[in-house]
Amino acid sequence: MSINSEQSQKVVQVFGTKEFTHSHENLYKLGGNRRNIFKKLNDIIAVVGIEGANAFKSFKTTKHGESRIRGCVKYDLGDAFRLITVQSNRIIWLLFCGSHDECDKWLNKNSGLTPALLEGEVKFTRENSAGSKPELRRDAVPSGSLLIDRLDENHLDEFLDEFSGSVSRKISILKCVADPSEIYDVSGRVEDPSLASLAQDVLLALLEDDREGAAMRLDLHFGRAKTENAWSDAEIVTIKVGSNVYDVAFGSDDYLQKINEFARNGKSLDWLLFMHPEQKTIVDRDYTGAAQLSGVSGAGKTCIALRRAIRLAGNADKPEVLIVTLNQSLAGLIKHLARLSCDEPDVLRRITVVSMFELCQRLLEELEPDRVRYYGEVSDKLGDNIDEVFREYYRQWQNNKDASVLSRLHRNLTAQGIDAEAYLREEFDWIRSALPTPDRTNYLEIERSGRRHPLSEGARKAVLEGLLGWETKMEAVGITDYLGLTKAVSKHLADLSVHYDHIIVDEAQDFGTTELAILRHLVAEGANDIFLCGDIAQHVLPKHRVLKNAGISVSGRSEKITRNYRNTRQILEVAYAVLLNNLAEEMLDTAKDDLEILDPKYANRSLNAPVLLKASSLEEELTYAVTHLREFIQKSPDSTACIVISGYKHTEVQAYADYLGLPALDGTLDPFNEPLVISDLEQTKGYEFDTVVILNCEDGILPPAGVPKDELYRFSCQLYVAMTRAKNDLYLSYHSQKSRWLSDIGDQLTEFEWSDIESLPAEQLLSKPERLPDVEWSETNENDLFGLSGHQFCFTKHAMGLSNETIDKLIELVDGKGLRAAGGRGSLKWRSVRNAIMAVESEANARRVFGPQVSKELREKFSQELGLVSTTGTTPSGARPGRRILTLNSKLL
Repeated sequence: MSINSEQSQKVVQVFGTKEFTHSHENLYKLGGNRRNIFKKLNDIIAVVGIEGANAFKSFKTTKHGESRIRGCVKYDLGDAFRLITVQSNRIIWLLFCGSHDECDKWLNKNSGLTPALLEGEVKFTRENSAGSKPELRRDAVPSGSLLIDRLDENHLDEFLDEFSGSVSRKISILKCVADPSEIYDVSGRVEDPSLASLAQDVLLALLEDDREGAAMRLDLHFGRAKTENAWSDAEIVTIKVGSNVYDVAFGSDDYLQKINEFARNGKSLDWLLFMHPEQKTIVDRDYTGAAQLSGVSGAGKTCIALRRAIRLAGNADKPEVLIVTLNQSLAGLIKHLARLSCDEPDVLRRITVVSMFELCQRLLEELEPDRVRYYGEVSDKLGDNIDEVFREYYRQWQNNKDASVLSRLHRNLTAQGIDAEAYLREEFDWIRSALPTPDRTNYLEIERSGRRHPLSEGARKAVLEGLLGWETKMEAVGITDYLGLTKAVSKHLADLSVHYDHIIVDEAQDFGTTELAILRHLVAEGANDIFLCGDIAQHVLPKHRVLKNAGISVSGRSEKITRNYRNTRQILEVAYAVLLNNLAEEMLDTAKDDLEILDPKYANRSLNAPVLLKASSLEEELTYAVTHLREFIQKSPDSTACIVISGYKHTEVQAYADYLGLPALDGTLDPFNEPLVISDLEQTKGYEFDTVVILNCEDGILPPAGVPKDELYRFSCQLYVAMTRAKNDLYLSYHSQKSRWLSDIGDQLTEFEWSDIESLPAEQLLSKPERLPDVEWSETNENDLFGLSGHQFCFTKHAMGLSNETIDKLIELVDGKGLRAAGGRGSLKWRSVRNAIMAVESEANARRVFGPQVSKELREKFSQELGLVSTTGTTPSGARPGRRILTLNSKLL
């Protein structure tokens, strides 16, 4: 904003559009003489906010001016390059720059472009005269639905009411595959020129799927929105610009810095590094104490967190600022963005970016220096990762029976169809997130927020004893996880000193009470002490989280940002449908005291609809995806893509990434120098890619089998997060039975075969990732789970849903050795589950030993799966009449 002496001291506001930003950036990227033009424009931008139209005085306007856009002034930049602006005595709009031909093409596509003001926000629509037949601004977005379905109900009703019945009927049958000529034909039947123009403009905008532009054109027609000549000076000064418009004069130095960063980097970081005005307002706001920001996926929360850190660290008193996040991969991303965003080394040195795991490690180096080697993520003694060690502990391998205290609870949960191993490991994490070690007895009566499956007091006592055994196991092996580190640090809360002046927490929804309590002790209470950024819709971890218990109060200091800037409308619609269908009541309840669940506003960006693809196997899915994305990257080297594999742990995906020769998302990855990466669902948080392919979208994987129904919402949040990493294209893939979550969203997904878009390479298919072993090392084939003893078998997925009685009988009678009755009168125990089921199928003695109910359950559940077939028909030669003959499908065995 500035005062222009040649314009009667009128306020001059300068706005640049997002299209201008990209066209300016492209001048540098394409090199040659375009870079000279780029520098000229830099000079203009540096002073246009101060001098207004005087900044252009060294450039000639083109001879004939422009009539395609009202108030358009086009400047000759030399070498046949042009700058397109719109100017009045109060506002200058920077719209586009490029070669003569590029500018001419842009003007043809944007004829009638008009900024409109509605509720303090500027958006663009088009007002063309009737019969002008303007070109489409962007390619039509076809679909089988009707054009008018793209208008919300209120706008639709008033739009149709403006026309006669015959014209309304013709408008109502136009489809999204209509040709513009059909729209010109309909608008040509309207006698009133203003209504003919309205029909043409609105329908063309809907054909482009520019719903915001269509709605704004109607708001303009009905007087809710105003064109520039009706804006007061006060309105101009206080304009809230939208997602496609930037206030150049508000911070021209910052604008120039960002343009140069775009150009030097060679790839557009888009909203990750460019501040939208509503984001900038939050970045610049000061708070008297702790504050929090609730923001939807794609709203730029990470950008806001980083920008606040840079602003605070740049203060004259040189404060120390901490940015902390739970996800190590996201911490690596923020470090990378910090280097790109801040060119002041002294400021950058005062910003510490770490994961909570790394922060606790650093604190424990001070608090327990003699145990530094213990606090590592991988065992120094065994070389095992944490997932392998937990399985060894929980399944009581290597003669370690400490977890036997959980055996009865394991059987009860398994009988209810719950994956007991996964559930109890999560319960351990929940306890450690809720209570420091001295207070753990409170677990016996505390409300288990986020954990919907009830546990009796006796079960809770067993869980506490099992957790103690697990911590003892980690101590003995020399391995820990981040909650183990949190527990270790929480023992020293009284000894923690203030380390930072400001703390900013990204992805705060997944921080538990104990972690937040540690952060509270690292910063003194005061202005801007703690800033929490989060989205409860991305809450994926089962943790206890109560800010008050952590000593943090944000009463009256909450912000929210609802505009999704990242995703196309089509991607966000599908992702949000999955989330809405699986929202839990407690997620909505968090708004009372904590982060608020928000309904995202769609960015006015439209592109390809997400696609559901089918292959014949997971191996085919993987091969198709890798082949397709490698070709995509080869053709578009500045693009990024991610393959997400559902249903696998992070450690399993990391090992598979090594096999593929692709980088896995982790804290060491430079995300903008790796065009193609691979990830599990959870690690994608915080990133964005041009294209995302999510594989293994199978029922039983999404949602996973063995999770209590009331807790499935966390996994829908994981899928929502992964889907919303895609900026432009999203592919969802399955091979057998597609996820019910994808079936529940109606016709928003178009389904194809993978072979419709890609060919399998001639070489062998890629193998699928290896999972953690289900059995301890033995002579048993790991894929032959029916060859296990009863004790081993009851830890596998096959046991889920069996009754308590059947589980107890399998453990008692299938001991891995077998026992024959005296006199050879049949078996009393069996070596393997297969042997036992075969015996129950064919021998009356076995059915007596197991009992009628257990025998019936075993036969009904497993006989068909094992390929066992009973017949009472034809009697083979030498067999007694009526004897049941058992055949075995050898392929399955």
